[in-house]
Amino acid sequence: MSDETEATEANGAAEAAGSPGGEPTEEEMQLAMYQRLATVPVQMVLIQTMASFLDMAAIRLGLGPEGELRENPGEARLAIDSLRALIPVAEVALGSQAASFKEALADIQKTFVEKVNAAGPPVTEVKKPPLVVPQTPPPAQDGGIWVPPHMRKP
Repeated sequence: MSDETEATEANGAAEAAGSPGGEPTEEEMQLAMYQRLATVPVQMVLIQTMASFLDMAAIRLGLGPEGELRENPGEARLAIDSLRALIPVAEVALGSQAASFKEALADIQKTFVEKVNAAGPPVTEVKKPPLVVPQTPPPAQDGGIWVPPHMRKP
């Protein structure tokens, strides 16, 4: 059985067992998340993360279905820089699969430069939203996984 199948079955079991209204309890959701994190290969998460940064950069450059409505060169730059930072990790973890991300990165960087040059002022003058840096997560309670504060039981 593949890791994906196991994760899907674990999620389905947690959802089916839920509370009387059919909704899973908080404990069941935490267990399902733990089971998923325990079974999904890190390489898959790396690929998904890199693809997400690439998509975000394209959308923030106005290349998505909403065009210029979502254009934000500062956010595009951050997505591109984040993708670029993951390339060396991908080369080790993914081998030849990393080549397609390197090519896509080069393409989106070229598009970024073209868009910025066409717009006029340098990207450094674009207002960026404040960066919210998450605090270091506290140790997990009861030996479980760390749960964001807004999802914890009182």
